[in-house]
Amino acid sequence: VPADKEGRRVDASGKKAYATSVLELKIATYQAIMARYQLLLWEKMAPVCKTLSPDQKVIADLLSAEAMRLARQQINASKHAADTALRGMASAIALRRHAWLAATSLPADTRAQVEDLPFEGTSLFSVTTDTFLKEMKTVRQTAKAYGITPSTSTSAPKRSSGYRQQYHRPYFRPAYPSYRRHYSPP
Repeated sequence: VPADKEGRRVDASGKKAYATSVLELKIATYQAIMARYQLLLWEKMAPVCKTLSPDQKVIADLLSAEAMRLARQQINASKHAADTALRGMASAIALRRHAWLAATSLPADTRAQVEDLPFEGTSLFSVTTDTFLKEMKTVRQTAKAYGITPSTSTSAPKRSSGYRQQYHRPYFRPAYPSYRRHYSPP
């Protein structure tokens, strides 16, 4: 937990945002399952519709086709909701990461580099983050051994214009991105 009061507040907000996003993802998953079940039920109704009289068959076919279209639309809507939830989870993790890093004594440029590192699952950092931090530590120790002073600037490094576009993409990709076949975010 971050030591300062502001850091604890930001960390707590990140936890709440993450919990909300997890709930939203569970709801979207449930909606997708229910919509798929509706689609399955209407597919099973097709043989029954064939046994109806011609007048009733036309009405039943129209009703079945409309219900199946609606179920497919519900599946697509749940995919969009899941994508939104995943983006919220990524933002919450980035917020918590920022709170934790703000409480450290790392220079601002190092914090900016670490904030942009990937994460996986519910962890604040990925396995590759440890490797990156160890390499940074080795470089700093080597520079210190040779009498070179490492940069201790207080401002974050200037980011390229492509950073803004990259920032709005989700940091976290789901383990099963099958919904990406049907929907690709802008």
